[in-house]
Amino acid sequence: MCDQVSIPLPTAGQLKSAIKIYLALAYPDGRLPPAVEQRRSPVLATPDSSLIEPGWFETAVSEGQTLYRLRLGQKDYPHMKISLMPSPDSSGYLFFADAHDSHLHAPAGSPDDAFLIALRKSNSALASEIEKAWAANGLPTFRGYLKDSLRSQVGEKT
Repeated sequence: MCDQVSIPLPTAGQLKSAIKIYLALAYPDGRLPPAVEQRRSPVLATPDSSLIEPGWFETAVSEGQTLYRLRLGQKDYPHMKISLMPSPDSSGYLFFADAHDSHLHAPAGSPDDAFLIALRKSNSALASEIEKAWAANGLPTFRGYLKDSLRSQVGEKT
């Protein structure tokens, strides 16, 4: 069965909220590259209650489930993105800030290695900050899913 039918996509309103938070943290000076403006414009033009359009995203299929990625970058790295991944229980999609930098490597001890280590550390901190802000604003995240799962398991045992 195709996951687009069985797993409900978020609404455009949820994606708008995720984008707003992401961009405020990724571009603190408010200056967005033209490509980012172009990628977010169809989302902003869509009524909040509408489901997101798969065409807005880069897609990939992993283990039979579709992953959605919206490349918005950040001020120092253009490849960071908002990703949507199915929740482990397939009840919906979860927002994930994807640094998309784990494949970057350079010879140990080289100037490029030091730069890439610093970039990955900065991207990780930014992704964590974005996801915390998403969760604080009621958006579904993997971390939030895990917390809810643990709470329900603890509740079942008491």
